[in-house]
Amino acid sequence: MTENDYHKPHYVYLIGNKGLGFYKIGIAMNVEKRTASLSLPFPVEVYVKIIRADRGEALFMEGRLHDLYNPDHLRGEWFRDIDIVNFVCDVEYIDGGRSDLARKSYLKRRGIGDKQQSLEIGIDSEEKDRRVLLILKEDGLEAAQQARKALA
Repeated sequence: MTENDYHKPHYVYLIGNKGLGFYKIGIAMNVEKRTASLSLPFPVEVYVKIIRADRGEALFMEGRLHDLYNPDHLRGEWFRDIDIVNFVCDVEYIDGGRSDLARKSYLKRRGIGDKQQSLEIGIDSEEKDRRVLLILKEDGLEAAQQARKALA
């Protein structure tokens, strides 16, 4: 990677195999090329791609997601049984989203129970239908639509 590449847009991605329950959270400038280079013994799909302005922003988001999903960590950047809608909500919350669904999903992943979830932490209830346009692959649109319905 060149110095110039560092300042180009990067994606944070979630790829995986639903049947096996294996998912990888990573970053790349070209997700499809990165996925092909993995030479995995099982097929994978790209479920979520989130564009970031540069490599630094992508590394920050990836690190936060790795920390959040640490209880489900398998090895390297691989995790087990990630729910795609919850993943999108977690990304939204980390990214500054204030929807109730995103907040609840994030707090649940952090192990904070319902009693703490009910505490007011500055959530604007008028903003429930904020964005869930993070899924960019056509196959992932169903998950985005489910998240939108849940936010309504």
